[in-house]
Amino acid sequence: MSEKQALARQHQELTFCISVTALSIFRYITDHCMDIPLAVLTRILNTNNAVGMLVELVERAPWIQTSKCSRGDTVYSIFADGAWRFVDADEMQRLGKVEAQVWIALYNLLLDNECRRKFNYTDGKKATVLKLRPYIDETLVDQLPVLAHLQRYLDELLIMEISTWALDESFLVEEVAE
Repeated sequence: MSEKQALARQHQELTFCISVTALSIFRYITDHCMDIPLAVLTRILNTNNAVGMLVELVERAPWIQTSKCSRGDTVYSIFADGAWRFVDADEMQRLGKVEAQVWIALYNLLLDNECRRKFNYTDGKKATVLKLRPYIDETLVDQLPVLAHLQRYLDELLIMEISTWALDESFLVEEVAE
């Protein structure tokens, strides 16, 4: 591996580590949705669609890597504590720290009362959120019991009808510093 390739790989690993740290910080912010200013909460939920981004993370699971070894067997590695660690296939069902952060942030953003009032559902956002249903199984709920409430919410969302007239027609006046 050349020096340039090594630097590029190190940059990629460092960027990923910083992203995971930012995700952890974001999860802690979602723990305090009631204390977040209205403008910030609106940007998180509707302008930036953080729920959609978190759903995408669940689907892609960038904290898991699979590769083939020389014998042809599949080798798994999980990102935890700032490094990639090889794990057995049996341990793949175990909830990792990064994945838990994503699920807790989703739980906070979808089930917090203030967030539920401010999140503007459309048919597209509803379809995106419902993509989570196959991922919440008994094993996941056993490891993170609060997800039982999220599972129930997704079941309710499935039968809920999204009407365009019900969207929040209010507007937000935001003071911007010069």
